[in-house]
Amino acid sequence: MPGLRNISLALAAALAGAAPAIAATPISGSMQVGTQASVGTATGTDSDAASTGPSLATLSIRAFAEASEDPASGWAVASGIAGWTSPTEGWFGLVWGWNLESDDLVYFWFETNTLRPNWTYRFIATADGVFTGSYEIVASGMTFGLQPLYGDDDMPFGPYGGDLSDPSGSGTFSVPLVGGQTYTMSFFQFGNLSSSGGTSFAADAVANVRWQILYRSAPPIPEPATWAMLVAGFGLLGTSLRRRRLSAA
Repeated sequence: MPGLRNISLALAAALAGAAPAIAATPISGSMQVGTQASVGTATGTDSDAASTGPSLATLSIRAFAEASEDPASGWAVASGIAGWTSPTEGWFGLVWGWNLESDDLVYFWFETNTLRPNWTYRFIATADGVFTGSYEIVASGMTFGLQPLYGDDDMPFGPYGGDLSDPSGSGTFSVPLVGGQTYTMSFFQFGNLSSSGGTSFAADAVANVRWQILYRSAPPIPEPATWAMLVAGFGLLGTSLRRRRLSAA
C-alpha cells in the first residue's frame, strides 16, 4: 500500500538521521626538523618547520647542516613530508642521516634530532575508537647511531623500528581513543654520532608511516524526537493493519 510505503520510508530516514557522524575534528598538524654538523672546530646548524590548521594541507620540510675544516668535510640532514587524505587518515615520511669525507683522522659530531617532535597531529575524537597504523624503516650505510622512531605526547614512546645500531624494522601501533577528548599524536626520529677517528662515514634512514582513526561500531541511539516519530509511525502501521483485517472480514 502507498501509505505503508511512505511510513516505512519516513522511519528509515529518521533512523539514518539518528546515526552518529564518523569523523574526527582536526585542530592542527605540524612538522619540524633540526640538524647539526661539527668537523674539527667548524660547526653548522640548520632547521625548518611547517604547520597547517584545520584545513590540513600537505607539509614539507628539510634541514641541512654542513661543516668543513681542511682536509675534512661533513653534513647532517633531516627532512620530512606529511599529508592527510581526510581528518581520519593520512601518512608521513622522514629521512635522516649524515656523511663525512676526510683524508685524515678528525673529530666530528652529527646530530639529526635537535628539534622534536618531527610530526604532530592534534584532533578531537568524536567517538570512542582507536588511532592505528603501520610503519616501515629502511636504513643503509654505517647505521650505528641512527636510531628508530619514537612516540611523543599521547603516542606511546616506543621505539618503532630497530635499535641504536640499526633503525630498520616494521610493525603496527594502536592507541585507544575516548570520544570528546583532544589528542596530540607525535613521532620523532633520533640520530647522533661522534668520533675522533675514521676517515669516512655515511648512513641514512627512511621511515614511512600510515595512520588511520577508526571508531567502534555501535547501534545508533535515537534522540527523543526520533523516538516520538517512531512511536507515531508504528501506531499508523498498526491502525492500517487493523483496517485491512476488518475489510478482509
